[in-house]
Amino acid sequence: KSKAREVRKVVTMEGRKFEDFSIQQTEDGKKTKVSKIAGKGKPVVILIYSSEFPDAVNACQALEDKAKANDHVRCILLNVVESQRETSKFLVDNAIEYCESYQGKISKIPSKYGFQEGRYPYHIVISEEGEVLVSSCDTTCDAFFDQIM
Repeated sequence: KSKAREVRKVVTMEGRKFEDFSIQQTEDGKKTKVSKIAGKGKPVVILIYSSEFPDAVNACQALEDKAKANDHVRCILLNVVESQRETSKFLVDNAIEYCESYQGKISKIPSKYGFQEGRYPYHIVISEEGEVLVSSCDTTCDAFFDQIM
């Protein structure tokens, strides 16, 4: 007898001030908090992905293209694969260089965002004032870039 996987209902962060969590820069390994980035006068788009998943290249390239065309938006790629070397290789192999790159532990992302391991890509969009506009795996770059234009 198999049990159906139960999906937890969570209160999403949309419409609320973002909740802080730590991330690590790919380039130099330095840790920072989202509070050092978000709510500082520029919208922030965080794409949470795993370089081990097949759609990672397409999702990251879509954000890379949007970042190049929208310098008033801070675009961040957050790889849940914790290897700095693996993240760097993924970015170089796929010519992704405009977005800021970080990696981080899945456990560090507050559950209130609704993020669930294995559901990639996942987007968190934070307004220039620090309000969460989008927190979802059911979004595309075009959908949320329209909200922050």
